Amino acid sequence: MKTCDEMVNSLLKRREQFFLKQKQKRRTAAKIASAGGCCALAAVIGTGIRHSVISSNRETVIPENSSVISENSFPATSEPENITPPSLDRSSVIWASSGADDNVGILSICEEVGAFKSFNGKVITRTLSEAFKEHDDSSVFAVAVFYFPYDESEDKDFVYNGKTLGEYERDWLKKWCKSMNMHLLRNNAEYLINGEEYYQNDYWAKLDYDKGIELLAEIPDLVAEYFVDGEFLSDEFHRDHDAAYEESQASYKIYEQAYNAWKISRFEEEIERLKALGVNCELRNSPDSFVIFVTKDELAKLTFDDSGHWIFGLARENDRDVLGWLINE
Repeated sequence: MKTCDEMVNSLLKRREQFFLKQKQKRRTAAKIASAGGCCALAAVIGTGIRHSVISSNRETVIPENSSVISENSFPATSEPENITPPSLDRSSVIWASSGADDNVGILSICEEVGAFKSFNGKVITRTLSEAFKEHDDSSVFAVAVFYFPYDESEDKDFVYNGKTLGEYERDWLKKWCKSMNMHLLRNNAEYLINGEEYYQNDYWAKLDYDKGIELLAEIPDLVAEYFVDGEFLSDEFHRDHDAAYEESQASYKIYEQAYNAWKISRFEEEIERLKALGVNCELRNSPDSFVIFVTKDELAKLTFDDSGHWIFGLARENDRDVLGWLINE
């Protein structure tokens, strides 16, 4: 059986893209945890929920590297040319309406035909694609640039309030693992409390019993701590169970703050590069996206590095930019 530290290390290595605004994911995780605890949830995170949801669109295949490197006037790896961005007339900029359908839900995003389009090697949203068709080539669009980094591109040494991003993540995962295992014990304690009397001659009840005992075998230390001389220390367990959950939630919020701070710093670096190439940009103090003001042809020429998935949508002028459940709370 893997120790919690080993499980944490495995999660850190396998976690390709873990989402920041995860209210929906946490609800899903809770359901999975009720069946199989930390081990089952680890498998879900290992597959990369964000990556699987985006990639499952049936009409557009998002490549592993969704940036494109080609010969053009905006190479991602070239030395900055320190070109002053042109004066921007914001009154003529094309923005998305508040009701733009880039904000598709978690259940529909996989089934929504055409939710994403391919554009010169980039992945763009349907709303942006339609805006390109509706306006002439000289139009300037407010393009929201969404970034989903690969795990290995995250700067684990990024310091936020005196601790590194890697330290925040490890602390949260340890507390989360403990909380999930406490949840596992809570959901299966009745099998140990009742023993074989739980199922007697009931075939289906015995299957549940055998599965529960198998799961409890994964957490022998917790079982030994709360089952003493055959008695379940119920009050003590439920107190500790609630405390572990609260600690996990609090730790995640702090980790999320650190992760978002790193993400914004990543946007600041990208904006500096683009401005040096003569591109008007806007940072919105958001870990979700930043905005560039470009024509259709200019976006086609832009390149981005291969540190993750870059997705482009039509930004909203006065609202938070969203990209389905992946961003939206």
